[in-house]
Amino acid sequence: MRLMPLFAALPLALGSCSGGFDTDWAAVLLAARYSSPQGWSVSASLLPGDPDKGAVFYQVEPGTSAGKLAVGYVKGGLETYLGMQAIKVTIMRTWGEPGFSLAPDQTFVGLEYQYTYLHISLVCGAFVRTSGDAPGDEQAFSAGVGFGF
Repeated sequence: MRLMPLFAALPLALGSCSGGFDTDWAAVLLAARYSSPQGWSVSASLLPGDPDKGAVFYQVEPGTSAGKLAVGYVKGGLETYLGMQAIKVTIMRTWGEPGFSLAPDQTFVGLEYQYTYLHISLVCGAFVRTSGDAPGDEQAFSAGVGFGF
């Protein structure tokens, strides 16, 4: 994949922007959500830094119709989940019967925004296709709602 070196280098760039990784603080956050084109999904996010100060995070999110891998930056109140905001670079792979009329067996890369308030999260994103050849699927959009980060 042409974009993998860029995706692999992003955590280092984001880590240096936020003052590096906080080795005294780490958390794993879990979530469940429904989104399109992904369907039902669960996610696990590793935060090796304090989001109250701003932190890089890594997220994996397998779903019934697509899966996502993301690296992003989050800032906000983790203890109460009040106003946590995140921007992430995401790779999405479709399978099964994805929503928004997308075909299966395609890979997309894009940006997503996530806002979490009182454990309720809203996610939206825009993607461009990097592999696959279904007509009309050059771009994709995602939108979802869930519980947890």
